[in-house]
Amino acid sequence: MDTKLPKEADSGRIGIFPSWRWLYGAVAVYTAAWIVVLYVLTVTLDLGAS
Repeated sequence: MDTKLPKEADSGRIGIFPSWRWLYGAVAVYTAAWIVVLYVLTVTLDLGAS
């Protein structure tokens, strides 16, 4: 029994994203943005360095 999905299912739209590549890119950008925000907060609110 073949359990593979049809080729069309792999390349279709995923919600608001046109493809899986766009979804992965959005997740990577979102993660990088949060890392930058948390780093800025850490440096700004570091009370031990005063």
